[in-house]
Amino acid sequence: MCVGSIFSNKVYGSWGVIQREKYEKTFHELEKLVDIRKILSGLVLDVGAGFGYFEEFISEVYLKNRGHIKNIKIIAIDKDREMLDNCLSKNLLQANLVQADGNALPFRDEIFNCVVCFDTAHLLNFREGFNEVVRVLKNGGYFLITEPHIEKYDFIFDEIKNYFNLGFSLIKEFVIEGREKEHGLLFRKIGKS
Repeated sequence: MCVGSIFSNKVYGSWGVIQREKYEKTFHELEKLVDIRKILSGLVLDVGAGFGYFEEFISEVYLKNRGHIKNIKIIAIDKDREMLDNCLSKNLLQANLVQADGNALPFRDEIFNCVVCFDTAHLLNFREGFNEVVRVLKNGGYFLITEPHIEKYDFIFDEIKNYFNLGFSLIKEFVIEGREKEHGLLFRKIGKS
């Protein structure tokens, strides 16, 4: 059984409420700093879409209820076909699903206005995965990453901040308190790194 199947069958499928809470708090925090329409516009890539919780949240909160984000198309990728099948069953608005590995993205250079990576950075091959994020993200684009705030993942954030030091501006580092404590970073690409 692959790692994705373990998460999809036994763990991740029951995390909808926790994920929703995390997205609400994350975007509430970000709305204090930046016009969310700048982050969530044009093509947005979700690396490791899982069950499509991010896509559900964006569809419900920003497209249906608030209605102020009009120009968004989410490309949701996951390596695990079963995860994508769960997304398909939800009939997500504004989302295209692609089976792909975050370490080898099947997209052309500088195509995305935003890349989001919720709880999946620790699953990527560090250099390959983040080289791909840099490659597909437009100059001026945003990179939003969160990971569970667990001591064993602290090194990931130090490495990420060091890696994105050149060619990116760190807009915000934050911690989300909730059922699952979350550590997040929002970067903006300002040039080649």
